[in-house]
Amino acid sequence: MKRLGRRRRAVALTFLLFGLLTFFEPLIKTNPPVVGRWRWSVLDLVRWTYQPKSFPFADILRDDRFGNRTLHGVGYFWTEFGSIYPIILFAITSVCFFPRQELLAVTALAGTLASFGNLQYSDHGNIGLQLLLYGDFKDGRVTSSALWLALLLTMGVVTFVSLHETLDGDMR
Repeated sequence: MKRLGRRRRAVALTFLLFGLLTFFEPLIKTNPPVVGRWRWSVLDLVRWTYQPKSFPFADILRDDRFGNRTLHGVGYFWTEFGSIYPIILFAITSVCFFPRQELLAVTALAGTLASFGNLQYSDHGNIGLQLLLYGDFKDGRVTSSALWLALLLTMGVVTFVSLHETLDGDMR
């Protein structure tokens, strides 16, 4: 297995950190606003999900079979967002501690495919987010295409960087 050069590691790490930053940046839009907010980050959603009485429909959505702690829609939420951020964290770990070209390429390709798959459904398939935020499918619209486009571009660039050895050459 070929090692990543210093330049490719730096570029890949920069883009992976940008991808991780999308966890904190409010790129998810709601219309109408929920609890007075139009824009949400994934971190905001995670925080609000586990607060008691967090969303207006929290009482309706709580499932008593699970000790009144599980929200319907959270499973979809974790499926949508739980796929990409562990991939990014694994890619950062592999760049820092195991800088192998093949490992980063496979990881980045998996992240690209996960981002692309979620981007396809980001404007009309946010079932979990709509249930979580509005309690119904008809009450509001949740758009997360900006988030998935940013992650798709990030992971696409990291895939490109991992596969092109010429980026490690001297540029004099």
